[in-house]
Amino acid sequence: TMAAFQSALLRGYKAVETDVQFTKDNVPVILHDSTINRTSNGSGRIMDLTFDEVRQYDFGSWKSEAYADEKIPSFQEFIEFCKENSVHPYIELKKDASTNYEDIQGLYEIVCAEGMQQNVSWFSFDYDYMLWMKEIAPTADIGIVLPGKASLGITEDVFGKLENLKTGINTVFVSDYARKISPAVLLRCKEEEINLVARDITSVEEWYALDPYYRAAFADA
Repeated sequence: TMAAFQSALLRGYKAVETDVQFTKDNVPVILHDSTINRTSNGSGRIMDLTFDEVRQYDFGSWKSEAYADEKIPSFQEFIEFCKENSVHPYIELKKDASTNYEDIQGLYEIVCAEGMQQNVSWFSFDYDYMLWMKEIAPTADIGIVLPGKASLGITEDVFGKLENLKTGINTVFVSDYARKISPAVLLRCKEEEINLVARDITSVEEWYALDPYYRAAFADA
């Protein structure tokens, strides 16, 4: 929610991570789950609800009455907030069979309209989405996130995919559990200029203990 992003800003964070999904009428919104059941007083899949319908629900009271009547943000509102407050967004494109090339291109066009195209990072569990983003935005910062406990870590196959995402004028990163990244893999990432984002850091102490090569860290949901 916008209240969450505002809270991060007040705490001094310069970057935030969020997920994007699409409503029935193809409006991109900020939402982690495929349904609104857990984080609102409504129910249903986001892909089955129009933007006007989903905006009628309360997305704050589940957390605290202090956030009552908080509305689901549109992607447009989120990008405007990031621009106005010099916040760098890490945008996860949620894997969904209904999401197509034109949807992702539309997200990039929103970012470009705000002049934020060089100040946004895009990533996904879905490698094909990042191939699309490579084509849509050859200078963008793009990455893949590895699938949690099921991940074998940064294997040769993953290194191959990351190399394939490079255009020569972009930056590429991978997000994985820091505890899975061996010193040898860390060294190779440095040598091949593949940036690292830790996805299992929950304290400042853990962040300070990381190799300085890591550029960001997320708490694993």
